Amino acid sequence: MKKVLSILSLICLSGNVLLSSISCTNNNTSNKEDANKEVENLTKINLINGSRLTSPNYNERYYNKFHVDTPDKKGMLNDMQGAWFDGTYWHLYFLYNSEANYNENGEQIGKNGTEWFHMQTKDFVNYEYKGLAVKKWNSKGWGDAAGGTLFIDKDGDFNVKNLKNGRVSISTGYGGEKGQNILAYYSNPGENGEGNDFGYNFNPLNDSEPILKNNQPEGTYPDFRDPHFFKKDGKFIMYVSQLDKFGVYVSENPLKGYEHKGDYYAKHAMVECANLFELNVNGDKNSKKYIMIYGGNGNNDNGQPEFIDNLGTGTYYSIGHLNENFVFVEEQGPKRLDFGADFYAAKFFEDTKENDDDLGKYLIGTGWMSSWDYNRIVPNTGYWGNMSLARKILLVKNDEGIYSLKQSFIDNENLESSSYGNESFFVDRTLKGGSYKLDLEFKNTDKSKGIINLVFNDETYKNTLKLDFNDNQISTYRSSLDETIKNNNGFIQKRKYSANINKLNKAKISLYVDTTSIEAIMPDGSTISLVKFPDGKSVEKLTLESSTKISFNYDYYQY
Repeated sequence: MKKVLSILSLICLSGNVLLSSISCTNNNTSNKEDANKEVENLTKINLINGSRLTSPNYNERYYNKFHVDTPDKKGMLNDMQGAWFDGTYWHLYFLYNSEANYNENGEQIGKNGTEWFHMQTKDFVNYEYKGLAVKKWNSKGWGDAAGGTLFIDKDGDFNVKNLKNGRVSISTGYGGEKGQNILAYYSNPGENGEGNDFGYNFNPLNDSEPILKNNQPEGTYPDFRDPHFFKKDGKFIMYVSQLDKFGVYVSENPLKGYEHKGDYYAKHAMVECANLFELNVNGDKNSKKYIMIYGGNGNNDNGQPEFIDNLGTGTYYSIGHLNENFVFVEEQGPKRLDFGADFYAAKFFEDTKENDDDLGKYLIGTGWMSSWDYNRIVPNTGYWGNMSLARKILLVKNDEGIYSLKQSFIDNENLESSSYGNESFFVDRTLKGGSYKLDLEFKNTDKSKGIINLVFNDETYKNTLKLDFNDNQISTYRSSLDETIKNNNGFIQKRKYSANINKLNKAKISLYVDTTSIEAIMPDGSTISLVKFPDGKSVEKLTLESSTKISFNYDYYQY
């Protein structure tokens, strides 16, 4: 079992103090000169100094403490595939290739082929690795068991005996010249209390052949992957990623006979990894809307320059309804779900611990913390990729009629604060660092109109979260001296977005920091997920920089 949390000793501190700083200058010099002057004129407080930490085994310098990493410390972890609840445990699945190995140019020098890996948890905090569940290279030569949907067959449609609650993997199969096609695998629910596989082993259905083919000439390799699968009104429906759209396919038989009924052209193509659910609006089960969550790239024009957000690859969502052919009709969208560079290929699911009448209140989901812009060339010791923290999302609507998703991380309810107080603590001390949660609450930010930076760094990397209360913006930027990523545009790209922070009297930030992971909830409720790659030798630090007079309190939790 991988224990995700380990609580250390408790320390309690308190105080109350103001932080004074010199205002930023503003002149007409170049952007680079302005940036340098801004840094020079910021007051800095060291919050974290990792010098008291025991150095990890150098070969494990990228292994996380409370984030799920690759099993067996080898290969690559990527896309999430969903989860189901057995009454005691949640069973989650992600893509995994234990044989992956890339050289410094991002070229595969190991072996291709992802599989579905199975793990379980009671609380989305502590996880147990269970093993491969959907394996590559079936009897008909289909390679990867790649992205798709974990579906619970409540009505017994996939089983000749009509056994209810079987687990079904609707997965992308790679077939060489045949390209990407959709296959199905089945985990037996058992009968009369015997034979329940509990999602450990999925066997091919439909004689190991696709249940939906791309129907294009062999050798053309069309985009046709990542099916989102569900049942509605007695029909079986798939949303399949097809470059700049999601093709919608409908059948009365789950294993054959699918007809193309239409397309949803999502913004920010290339689009992947669809999620489609109906959620209550503001908690009202009599008022519902469909949300479409998907992966895209905010840098791409696609003939719609007004939608470029320059946030790179990430996860988006739109609000709408389904027409008579089960095709999503967009009413509002798209919006960014997470404003960092590293929340992608996410999978959401309903909380089936709830009664059926309560479904639709919220979704639970996890994402892959990386990006295809650089995933194959990141610093590593033979394994890379990790899962985000689990999060809940609810659909809310404001007084102006604008929909948005409210998010929160599923946290360890038993984790106790090991230090709390305010800035006076940092006059001659720092916090230990390593893997931790840090809550910061800044006061009177509506009057300051200044800049606050949170700078994470060692001698080889630097990640910065910047809050600009004057321009009402939040931005992130990072750098690395590692040869593999220091010039990668996707990794070092500055990301900036508008945020409703300049009227907040109190601005709270929650930081969840692990070995290679930073996840943050910002004062406006937006989330940011970023990876980092410490060198494993030099001291990691977190520095608070401010351009104006502020006061703040903090709560610190050591993992």
